[in-house]
Formats: sequence, structure tokens, C-alpha cells
Amino acid sequence: EGGPQPGGNVLLYTIFLGLVVLGGLFSLTLYTPEAKGPSGGKEAASWTSEMFATLRLLGTRRMAMLMAVMWYTGYNQPYQLSVFTRLFTDRSTGLETCLFYLAQILSALVFGRMLDWEVLGDTRTRAIIALAVCFLLTAESFPLAYMV
Repeated sequence: EGGPQPGGNVLLYTIFLGLVVLGGLFSLTLYTPEAKGPSGGKEAASWTSEMFATLRLLGTRRMAMLMAVMWYTGYNQPYQLSVFTRLFTDRSTGLETCLFYLAQILSALVFGRMLDWEVLGDTRTRAIIALAVCFLLTAESFPLAYMV
């Protein structure tokens, strides 16, 4: 009774929940996709076979290597946005959030193009260059943030 009360806007939550449920229902209207079978020909794939094939990807080495990125984006970024912004006004937090996600979109575009830019060399060389640039840009942000 005297403890903290839940916050948030119930109407906004209900609207978002309704949109999620509506999107799920609309997915039921999709046509069954045609997939290439093991023989190279086309055969109809059910949604359950597609789902299980997707879940099997979780056991692959490539997906295991991507788990760190998925953990970072799914856990660390919301933590940063909720913890480090609590000392600011709502307006500055909103601006920071917009700029944060805009920077993510633009950097994904730039680094995706960099990985596809064949002038930089073979695939491994392009990946190393992109990683080095990303590391340098990220590493310099910490001293800059400390000086502010």
C-alpha cells in the first residue's frame, strides 16, 4: 500500500499492445512462401517448417558469434538510455534518444556500404577496416564524454 506505484501511461501501453496483436494477426494472412528444396526444385514450405529452420540457426557457429551483438542491442542499449538519461529533462532525453537511433541507422548504412565497397579490397580486408574505424570512433567518444 505504501510502496512505489507503477507508472506509465496505460492508454499508450494499450495502443502499442493492440498494434502488436494486430501485426501478429495480419501475419496470418500471408501466403505460404515457396522455398527451394534439397533437390534445388521448388516445393511449398509451411510456416512451421520455416519456423523450425529458423530456430535451428540458433545452434550454428555463426549465430553463436552474433549473440554478443544481440545481447548488446537487446540489453545494454535500453539500460544506457534509461539509466544515463534520468538526470536530464524530458525534452533533452527525447532529443538524445532521437539522435541516438538516428546515429545507429546512419552508421549501419555507412558501415554496410563500407563492407560492400570493393575498392577497399577483399571481404576480410573490408571487414577489418570497418571494425578498425568503428573501434576508433567508439574509443574516442569515451575521453570526449569524460571531458564534458
